[in-house]
Amino acid sequence: MPGAEPPAGRGPDTIAAIAMPPGRGAIGIVRVSGVRAPEIARRLIGRLPEPRVATFAAARDATGQPLDEGLALYFPEPRSYTGEHCLEFQGHGGPVVLHAVLGAVLGPMFGGVADLVGIRASFATVGVVVLAFAFLATLGRSEPPEPLTAAGLAEAFAAALPFYAPTLAGDLFYTALLFGGFALAQRALPALREPAPAAA
Repeated sequence: MPGAEPPAGRGPDTIAAIAMPPGRGAIGIVRVSGVRAPEIARRLIGRLPEPRVATFAAARDATGQPLDEGLALYFPEPRSYTGEHCLEFQGHGGPVVLHAVLGAVLGPMFGGVADLVGIRASFATVGVVVLAFAFLATLGRSEPPEPLTAAGLAEAFAAALPFYAPTLAGDLFYTALLFGGFALAQRALPALREPAPAAA
């Protein structure tokens, strides 16, 4: 019967991914396709949305803590763009939020894969920083760049250190400002010290 949930165990049954290009944006989308999409919807947002109706919902992790709020759309098979059950969560577009929602989808189902998603994102970020850091070392310099060896990379890092000092100082200043300001606000406002109530 169209729209009925098919039996589990149909090969590689479910996939999930961030359906947005890398970077920040106003809207972020996490998309799930496969036989377990209805189960994931109930776990992620607490219910199965009405088919093909944009539904306001909060995405939550395995402990019930809210991760993001947005619109959830459910397309039962076969009337979806993949021909399978599809779930789409449209929330905020920051990469941290998107990876958190994707981790909530993958974690209980695939175990360590959710951790690997975060690790992969962290290594990608480190790689971009390394490349940018080495590039800064060549700005405003007339001599040829360092050789493409480990020694050349170390030399580029050493030459880029003066450029990195203002960035480090800014990070330290704003970290102290934000976390210190929040600590002072917690002292003045007891409500900020109370943990968020668990989801029913």
